[in-house]
Amino acid sequence: PVGDSDGNGAIERANLAVGGQVRVMKDCLELKLGTTIPLESAAMKWLVRHAAWALTTYQKGADGRSAHQRIRGNIFDLQVAAFGEAV
Repeated sequence: PVGDSDGNGAIERANLAVGGQVRVMKDCLELKLGTTIPLESAAMKWLVRHAAWALTTYQKGADGRSAHQRIRGNIFDLQVAAFGEAV
């Protein structure tokens, strides 16, 4: 609800986490490519989605489990290429 600081706090922390992950992944990709990626680039839409997925899959909560583990009941243990890496 509007003005509910408890409810908004969790969402704001999630936005900060995704935003930080996006910055790190974007910087890493720009270093590998040797160029800057404009914010209007289609790659940025995919980068945001990938950053959120990575946090959901790997970041552990207070219970020691990731959101992926809580939802699916198992640990995600497949190999994943870095964002923008040619496979």
